[in-house]
Amino acid sequence: METSINKININDISFDEWQIFTQRRGPNANRNIYYNEKSQLFMKIWERNYIWKSNFIRAYKCNYYDNISLLDNIIVDNTGDILGYITKKMQPHNLKLKINQYGNKVLCDNSVIFNFFLNKMKEKVKNLKLVHIDITPSNIGIIDNNIYTFDLEPIVTIDELNNIDYWNKFIPESYVNWIINLNK
Repeated sequence: METSINKININDISFDEWQIFTQRRGPNANRNIYYNEKSQLFMKIWERNYIWKSNFIRAYKCNYYDNISLLDNIIVDNTGDILGYITKKMQPHNLKLKINQYGNKVLCDNSVIFNFFLNKMKEKVKNLKLVHIDITPSNIGIIDNNIYTFDLEPIVTIDELNNIDYWNKFIPESYVNWIINLNK
């Protein structure tokens, strides 16, 4: 069942109020992130053969983003092809971080709001068999004392984890251990 999030045609977007926030380049990974200060929105637009595009579409179609993101609009072209999305701006968090065994900063907070967020992510794994592999300090924010993610593409199936050697190097260790134990 596909979610009821609004779709907006890329040709109907007036870029006058949007400034480039970040540009990323790489093989099949070109994307731009824009920010609209007036509306307090972020917009990510990627190339047609974007490496994470099918992952985003799969997650979107099964309502994966409900309650874990502030997804506002899906950006499509004239054929309905998904080219990106728009999310609401969040406040930065000040959750506890640590350096993990790989030398990366990871979330290790034991607060009620972080555990509530992680439990929502675990429910997504259990119910949909999909795992967000980029729950990093820079990819989450807070609104109304709730944590949300705003990097929405790196969602893989549990089976796909076996083909990704870095999936456990950037996300909270408690989440990694829970996923590993789930697969035993």
